[in-house]
Amino acid sequence: MAAIWGEISALNPTYTFKWVIRDFHVDGYKLGEAIKSSVFAVTSINDKYHWQLLLYPKGNIENHKEFCSIGFLNRQCSKAFRGSITFGLVDGKGNVVRRIEIVDRIFSPNKLNGNPRFFPRRLIANVLRDGNLAIVCTVRMGATSRAKKDEVEVTDERMDVDEKVDDESALRLREFDDFEHLLDEKAFSDVIFIVGGNTLYAHKCILSTRSPVFAAMFLHEMLEKQENKVEVKDVDYDVFREMMRFMYTGKVNRLDSTMAYDLLIAADKYALDTLKNMTEKKLCDGLTDSSALEYLQLADRYRAKKLKERAVDFIIQHADVIIKSVEFKALPNELVIEICGAMANRIK
Repeated sequence: MAAIWGEISALNPTYTFKWVIRDFHVDGYKLGEAIKSSVFAVTSINDKYHWQLLLYPKGNIENHKEFCSIGFLNRQCSKAFRGSITFGLVDGKGNVVRRIEIVDRIFSPNKLNGNPRFFPRRLIANVLRDGNLAIVCTVRMGATSRAKKDEVEVTDERMDVDEKVDDESALRLREFDDFEHLLDEKAFSDVIFIVGGNTLYAHKCILSTRSPVFAAMFLHEMLEKQENKVEVKDVDYDVFREMMRFMYTGKVNRLDSTMAYDLLIAADKYALDTLKNMTEKKLCDGLTDSSALEYLQLADRYRAKKLKERAVDFIIQHADVIIKSVEFKALPNELVIEICGAMANRIK
């Protein structure tokens, strides 16, 4: 099923398409095999265009097999045009949860353009509505000055542009790995953390840049500043060390569910939003009948919006089991009300 609507002007006509794929699933599709939409016929001021969307459920090439790739095809019978395209993934509530843009490009006839990492396949279960997948595509014809890092071209071959970006990103990350050698290195350090009887050497300039909480701590006159020692009493040493590793390198070596749980609390305390998002994602992936209520309360306490929404959705989907548990009966009333409200909205 497809719907078309748009805004027409003499200079920059804009068209929006909604493509609904009924009973969407990835089983039965091979790498590089695409689902094709119907052809959209669009008439502008002087020309008529025929466009089509392609979705690769298992990715367009090997490097992208964990993703669903998206492509836009300006059919051979159409003229080339200059413009921008936005692909949007719509969830079951009608919200666009992922948006990818290709900005200011020439769309030649019979040439496929798009994004090979439109969305991870693991998200499929969370965005389907009654088994259907919805994608919104907006085409704006005419030049624009905005540029996006996500611009890549989907072809039947390996994507040289995309591979180059990946290589450059990997090289840059490897350069940052050198900062890990500074972690707990006594030489050149200017602050010592005492955590659970262990000492950890660090550098104020790095911590202040990464965390406004540490910046405020080091700027204020306090005993810890005078002695260059900070005692941490409410974070486990292993958790604190992984948090510090993230602050130095942007990565966490051990991110199982237990570590993610504790790191989320630490990330909230020290205002490390990226780390908090990383831990939320890990916990969202680990939702089970036995963990959903615990994660819901964690998310509510530490304002983890994504985790809270996912936990509520999971609880509703598995209500027949979860609401019979002792843990559900002990749930705070305000959270029970939120769950009931979410269930009521689904019934509407």
